Amino acid sequence: MLRACRPLLQQILLRISLELTSQERAQFFFYCEKSFPSSPSKGQLLELFCELQKRLKSSSSVVSLLKDFTKTICRLDLELLLMEYETEIEVDTIFKEYLHFREGNQNPDLSSATARTVSKTLSRNLRDGQELLTNLAKLSKSTSIEEAVRLYLDEVLSREGKFCWSSILQILGFCSELAYRRMCLFPGPSMFQRWLSDIDDVRLVLQEFKIVTWMAQNGGAAGCVKFIKKQDPAEMARQKETRILISQIAEQYTTL
Repeated sequence: MLRACRPLLQQILLRISLELTSQERAQFFFYCEKSFPSSPSKGQLLELFCELQKRLKSSSSVVSLLKDFTKTICRLDLELLLMEYETEIEVDTIFKEYLHFREGNQNPDLSSATARTVSKTLSRNLRDGQELLTNLAKLSKSTSIEEAVRLYLDEVLSREGKFCWSSILQILGFCSELAYRRMCLFPGPSMFQRWLSDIDDVRLVLQEFKIVTWMAQNGGAAGCVKFIKKQDPAEMARQKETRILISQIAEQYTTL
């Protein structure tokens, strides 16, 4: 079976080098170096990418630089490609954070604050949905994870018609908990390898349904956290107070 392996940064950089025109390659050289060779080749661009990786020392910094550049040249297709790459990594991190959370071995110093917020929300939502937990227990034993996730996604789409952040959270929670439960069914030294294999299969279905693309187009994990905070009772109360205050101020101005 083909695995839906997360694209490596080198694959993304290679694709960008092939997609950019000669003029755009020259613009990127000037954007980074304030100078450029005449008609820089794809090979020279790849060499610059390698130099940037060494100089910036982190993949995320390279991606951020490229996103800023693609905005300046209005290459929305390449900007979305980079956003999808970022979101793919964020989703992987959310799955890992959820596993650490369920295992009780979180390390706040090493984890992503964004992924931690999402994983805690997923866990809380599942605790509040006993019917879903019962169905998860059945599915973890009776079917492949691909089939279970595909059935669940079909159900979500038939019920809601389209994706929204609420349904994305349901989907991520379902996938995270199902992978965890399947891992626990087979304790032993290879249990984590089973989890990794299941996450690969989950990724395949998420790609099929373009979940990551939707997330990238709607702000990625940061957009998800923004939605979560809006649903938080304390945040909703603050927003209500703000609306009341604005209304009162507006009323004062209209009566002057």
